[in-house]
Amino acid sequence: MSALSSENVLSPDEVAFSNAFNKNRATLAGFAKCVTLEELRIVRDGFYLGMAAEICKDEYDYVKVDIITNFGVGASVGTDNGFQRTVEAGRKSEKWDLLVEAVKTKALLVGTDLEKDVWERLERGRLEWLNAVGHAHQLKVTLRGAVEADNGTEGDVSDAMMVWMYALALNIPALKPAAERWADKVEMEDRTRPLQGYKPDKWDARTEEWRAVDLAVQEAAEMGGMDDIKVAWKA
Repeated sequence: MSALSSENVLSPDEVAFSNAFNKNRATLAGFAKCVTLEELRIVRDGFYLGMAAEICKDEYDYVKVDIITNFGVGASVGTDNGFQRTVEAGRKSEKWDLLVEAVKTKALLVGTDLEKDVWERLERGRLEWLNAVGHAHQLKVTLRGAVEADNGTEGDVSDAMMVWMYALALNIPALKPAAERWADKVEMEDRTRPLQGYKPDKWDARTEEWRAVDLAVQEAAEMGGMDDIKVAWKA
């Protein structure tokens, strides 16, 4: 029993890293509000800065001096762009690259690649989701307008959402094969225009082909920072 228990005991480095990560979860979650790559990178670097404050104090203290003495940061305290100004000031420090590398090294020591295992997944997920939503937006407007004009039922809304979710899947690289299988299943005339020759009797949500699309789109939404697909539909 003692041997089994010892396997689950975290090392001091693991405890420190875990505590630092938990303290900075709110910063990392900011990716869900980003709409550009630059905004995403601000969140990423703000996360690194916050992590350094906890587990790489020497490197952080060097950068902190440059942040504190930056006039733009002082002027932005309490404003909406205060976080961005702080990160931008930190980036200008001669020690910024050392800070980032120190954080990544501490992460690797506990078996975590912050860039590949954490950030790249969040960034890719958010950008792919935004791209898909953008491509499917006009279709969503058309579908919602038709449902509202007909005083549609919940079933009508569900049918409309299926078409929209198909369009989302078609514009997310990893989901495109599942979307194309669905297009074949419903005998779609043009994969890029799902309403052309639309056959409602073919769009059966109970089929395995649709479940594959449905679950994949919901997962993509979560990876893109959207917890509820219905919220995205109403946006």
